[in-house]
Parts: sequence; structure tokens; C-alpha cells
Amino acid sequence: MGSDLVYDVVYATGENGLRRAPPARGGDDSLCILFFGGSFGYGTGVNDDQTSPYLTGVVTGYRHRIANLGFQGYGAHQMLADLESGQAEAAAGCTPTHAVFQTVYNHERPHREIGKKPPMARLRKTRQQDPME
Repeated sequence: MGSDLVYDVVYATGENGLRRAPPARGGDDSLCILFFGGSFGYGTGVNDDQTSPYLTGVVTGYRHRIANLGFQGYGAHQMLADLESGQAEAAAGCTPTHAVFQTVYNHERPHREIGKKPPMARLRKTRQQDPME
């Protein structure tokens, strides 16, 4: 690696501390889409307008509020904690209608190679209320 340039990008964050998202024109059919993940979800190595969350805004015609809650090293357990605590909703500034978790399929591999188990989230089992009851 030495003095080789790896990335030549600019990361911009908004007042909410999240990576810059596409503008949203809103409307009655507007959704609130939250993107989670580690460096892949965050968009490490690409400009703001090249991230998956930003491009989702572009291809949907800027109809929806989109928030990039990705961060280097984050996993499913951080996403779960952010959703359960309300921090994700507060940071995004909208009530989530959709959540997208982006990761690399073999992220646990380094843990196995050093003899450790990957961090895991524990989901609580809850009984779903039957809407007909």
C-alpha cells in the first residue's frame, strides 16, 4: 500500500450526523426508508451520490425520505438496537416504513479464522396479535 491513493472521495454529513441523503420531495405516497449496515452500507470509498441509499432516492424520483444509518464496523445488532431504542427514527426524522440492511455475505469469516464467534443479535420472540381477534 505505502503511498498509493486508496480513495479520493468526500463524505458529507447532515445536521443529524448521518451521511448525506438525496433530497425528498415528499407527498402522500412518501415512504421513510432507512438503510443500515457497515462500511458497505455506509458507502466507504464512494461519493455521497454513489451510495445505495442515494441511488435509491434517484431511481424512485426523490419521492421518499431516505436515511443512511450505515457506519464502519456496524452489524445487525447495532441496527436492532437503533430501531428498538428509537434512535434510528429520531436521526432520520421520519417514522420508518422500510428498513434495508446491507452487508457483505462473508463478514463473519475473519472471526472464524481467529477462533471467535461473530457478534450476534438476539431477537425476542413475540406473539403477533391476530387482527381478527
